[in-house]
Amino acid sequence: MKFFKNLFTSKFELNISDQTGLDLKVKTHALLDELITEDVRKKLKGKKVDVIIPENFGTTVYRYANKDEQKHYDQNGYSKAIGNFAPSLDENASEFKIILEKSIFDDVQYYCTIHHEFTHVLDFTDYIKLYGNPMLMDFETRKQKYYFEFYLWAEFKAKKAGLQRLKQEREPNKDSLNTYLSLYTDMFIEEINGGLRGIEKLYCLVHFLARITVFDNGLITLIPQIYPKDFLKANFGENALVIHTELETIESFADFEREKDFLKYLFTG
Repeated sequence: MKFFKNLFTSKFELNISDQTGLDLKVKTHALLDELITEDVRKKLKGKKVDVIIPENFGTTVYRYANKDEQKHYDQNGYSKAIGNFAPSLDENASEFKIILEKSIFDDVQYYCTIHHEFTHVLDFTDYIKLYGNPMLMDFETRKQKYYFEFYLWAEFKAKKAGLQRLKQEREPNKDSLNTYLSLYTDMFIEEINGGLRGIEKLYCLVHFLARITVFDNGLITLIPQIYPKDFLKANFGENALVIHTELETIESFADFEREKDFLKYLFTG
């Protein structure tokens, strides 16, 4: 009996909970089927992933947040994001929650958000296996174990993966691409000028750089209205463009491990 119990509990488990009454489970399951290959199932052996589409996104994110995150929400209000990834608070993070804002299903945004959040499941599984659960670490331990560098690289990678999948469904045509990207560049500049600091500022940077990477046609990085090199250097240092190049070269967690010290230098230098 013990053998069969261990065999059952070692399997990868996926649950989808649609709490909206909008019949969104079918779309979610179809997209996850693209992502969950046999190799992914092997990687996530013993893990459980709960995908939740709640009626109220903000309160659900708060419920599964750790104490530090809840304190942040208490001070700043509920999350206004459209997707959230939350590892469980046990040592090995045996469970992951992916929480999806229901409005992403109104159009094609859900292709991007689901790919983004599931990419986190895979990368955090690698990190936790080597370093432990960062949700249980204090600030100094996170610094020692390269968590902040990992987090920023993981955000770049997840943003890129989500946008690449979205691009398959709806790619801006050549005439509208520059307008589309200029709009996001304006939003990025506004956010940075709004006084963001520290990890939040770098988070905005890596998301901006991921979008440039996905839509780079060989020309857009030459257009200051889309890729403002002087603004990037003024706000992120002379190595800002090197950060972009470095992030593009790190495609896997194994790559991250080789480059983590250089990333630390770039992000803190």
